[in-house]
Amino acid sequence: MKSYYNPYIRDEGKRVFVQSFCIYFDILGFSEKINEIQKNGLSYFNNYLSTLENIISHLTEYYNFGDENKNKKFELKIFTDNFVIGFPINDDGEIEFSQIFDVISYIQIEFIKNNIFIKGAIAHSNLYMDKNIVIGKA
Repeated sequence: MKSYYNPYIRDEGKRVFVQSFCIYFDILGFSEKINEIQKNGLSYFNNYLSTLENIISHLTEYYNFGDENKNKKFELKIFTDNFVIGFPINDDGEIEFSQIFDVISYIQIEFIKNNIFIKGAIAHSNLYMDKNIVIGKA
């Protein structure tokens, strides 16, 4: 798999706190499904992980638009069933806003096909993300 550079870290490692769209969502009923694993087996867990792996692979290959310099358009962080996508804004943000809907609709459709449903929001503020940290008002 290719390695891409973080859009929140600029030349020579300079971290930037920039205007971004921040997308947050989680999985509906996830806690209950995980609590039921003992009773119902690992089918939900395996379905979730398999779907998630396919989504991440597809997003990396088709939606994150890595260019010849291996720059990413957005950062994605996942913790359990919590997802945060940071999408830095260039110019007026119109292009990024439409790309966000491409990404979110793809994620939502793939989860729905596997009987997994999400809820969340899109916000706009300064944001910083790296492999361990997400900081911003949004």
